Parts: sequence; structure tokens; C-alpha cells
Amino acid sequence: MLKVYQQLGQLVRPGGVVLNGDIMPFGPHLETFRRLSKTLTARQEREAFEQRGVEDWNSWWQALSEEPGMKELLEERDRRFGQRFTEFEPLLDLHSASLQDAGFREVEVIWQNLDDRVLLAIR
Repeated sequence: MLKVYQQLGQLVRPGGVVLNGDIMPFGPHLETFRRLSKTLTARQEREAFEQRGVEDWNSWWQALSEEPGMKELLEERDRRFGQRFTEFEPLLDLHSASLQDAGFREVEVIWQNLDDRVLLAIR
């Protein structure tokens, strides 16, 4: 992430923008927010998966792995990125500070649903 932001800081012209939509958890100093976000996200996923008949993430990835030609692509994905989603996703503060360090003069969340956020960075 840091390397990408540094490269973007060199590529984006002054006045240009970068949007980053990702999971950006609340910091550890916001324990109640973190707990609330985790609880509500789990509830939303359960409702979507169970009540609307949508497959959960594990089922989706399992089905994808069974598609012809996907095995090698998924192995390459795992080799490059490993297990992506963990309890230790980069925090919002780290994203913001990294973008500012890369030369973006304004950085702020422009959309948010719990831990899912979209950051707008202006060079």
C-alpha cells in the first residue's frame, strides 16, 4: 500500500485525484466502534446470505476454485497476496498519513458504511 501511494504521488499531477475504496477499520483506541462495526457487518452479511439466498464469501471462493481454468489463477493470487483480509487491515489513519506523505494535500473519507470507506486524495 505504501509503495502504491508513493508511486501515485509521483504519477498524479497537481490537482489530480485518487479514490481508494477499501476496508479501513477503526483504530484500536475506538474499541466500541470496532466492536459495533464487526457486529453490524456480521449481521448484514448473515441477512444477505441467509435471507436473500446469496452465497457467503467462503462458498463464493469455493465455487470459483471449482471453475475450469481458475485453479492456477487462484494459486497465483495466493502466492502474490497471501491471506488478504485479517484483523490487521491497514487502519484509516495509516491510509490517510501515507497519502499525505506521498504528496496529497487533502485526504478525507467521502463515503463510509462501517469499516468500508472511500478515501478521496487530492494532489
